[in-house]
Amino acid sequence: MTDSRPNTQEQSIMMIAWRSECYRSSTTADLFGADLKLIWPEVGNGPVGKAVRYALSFWLTFWLVLLKRPKFAIVMNLPAFAPMAAQLAALVSGTDIILDFHSGGITSKFWSRFTPLFRFIAKRAPFVICHNRVDGAVIEKWGGKPFYLTALPRNFDGTEYLAAPGNPSVLVICSFKDDEPIDVLLGAMKSNPDVLFQVTGNYRKAGLSSADMPQNVELLGFVPYGDYIQRMCASSAIITVSDRDYIMQAAVHEALSLGVPVITNRSQTIESVLEDAGTYAEVDIDSLAIAVSTAVSNSQKLRERTIARKEFLQNELAQNMKQALSLQS
Repeated sequence: MTDSRPNTQEQSIMMIAWRSECYRSSTTADLFGADLKLIWPEVGNGPVGKAVRYALSFWLTFWLVLLKRPKFAIVMNLPAFAPMAAQLAALVSGTDIILDFHSGGITSKFWSRFTPLFRFIAKRAPFVICHNRVDGAVIEKWGGKPFYLTALPRNFDGTEYLAAPGNPSVLVICSFKDDEPIDVLLGAMKSNPDVLFQVTGNYRKAGLSSADMPQNVELLGFVPYGDYIQRMCASSAIITVSDRDYIMQAAVHEALSLGVPVITNRSQTIESVLEDAGTYAEVDIDSLAIAVSTAVSNSQKLRERTIARKEFLQNELAQNMKQALSLQS
């Protein structure tokens, strides 16, 4: 378990996420001035390791809320055992639990079983943090008050805006989950042989191997976060694609923060954030291939638009945070 801030006797706001690192959680904690607790016991992988990690994380979360007694605890809703532990402790500590709600709480067959828990917390919270309007509509049906943090731009220490590279390269951010159309991504990459594509994520989950890739595609696998950010800075653009057209991918936040152009699927949520700084495609090979070519050819212009959009959104976010902080009082 790691803290982003020095320990104090008591914090009025705490944020808890069961992650080893998390862009959204660290940015959200900064916005609220919260004491961030990233809980991730190193107990190995596999089913047994996962079960042990969940058990230890549940215990740590329960005692953090019980002993620290913050006035508010913002807790990522997934895995659902995190808000469950926090809410149990809150029955004694009097802490108000605020969900940082992610779409998997609705779309996942497993985690949607915890809807009664999410509804119980949402109805009692001063607000629920939502990242898109679809989730927010569900929260409203539950009797909760959605507070939208659709765009989360931030400044990265030790990074700077870079000019578009001379040799076109695109960083493809992929977790190889069911909503990511891998065949479409591969087809679009093959259709742009003059562009170097570097693909992050556990490609073995999709049965891919480097030997089967064309020369312009490099499968990176898991990339340490610092290296990932540097690769993103040095890319002509990034690609992140989902067939769920309402979600806001974390990679969009990161690219926006770094001034790097984004190529992504048509999405009302993402288009409302990036506007003309983004390059959009239908979820098919031809459309995505054209979007890649367009973004690479106009990388410098798109970088300038992305930086301008980031600055606008940061100012807008500062105003919205005044509303959120007033809801806590």
